[in-house]
Amino acid sequence: MILTEEQSKIAEHVGRLRVKTGEGRPDLLDCANSPAGKRHVEGAVAECYVAIASGQPWRAYQANHKSRKEVNVPDVGPFEVKSVRARNHRIILHSTPLLQSPHLLVLTQKHSPTQWECELLGWCFGFEIWDKKWWDTTLPTPAYARPADSLYSKESLVKWAKSHQISVNRVEKPLFHKDWEPA
Repeated sequence: MILTEEQSKIAEHVGRLRVKTGEGRPDLLDCANSPAGKRHVEGAVAECYVAIASGQPWRAYQANHKSRKEVNVPDVGPFEVKSVRARNHRIILHSTPLLQSPHLLVLTQKHSPTQWECELLGWCFGFEIWDKKWWDTTLPTPAYARPADSLYSKESLVKWAKSHQISVNRVEKPLFHKDWEPA
């Protein structure tokens, strides 16, 4: 799915806000063009895509984005969202209290200078990543890293959502969690 210019602009804005506030980490302050800053923008783009594709509310930005991890609140509706730049990349977890949540792996790529293209590569529960067989000490920071080709299909995510009475209907604009609206 290709995000519209408006959708892309909203997602990039959210990512830059996260970088600007540092998410509680001084090393992230004002580094929007750094690799870490770009990952925050790509992560926000992936979350925006999931919010649009699912119709679930996006917890796009809160005063302390990091604090929502401490209270066990997923990124979009019931979903924790991870972004990657290539199909052969892995879904990586350093730590998470959201082991029971579905973790979605989303490929994000620039479609044009003003638009992003996103694709859901697959999903699994956090506890299925948090398995010693996926532990990787070769990463810059050791973490659990499950390959994209070992994840469940997109179709199975829709079945899971329906079985848990979670509506997944595409919308034109991301629905924002009541605690924040974009500027």
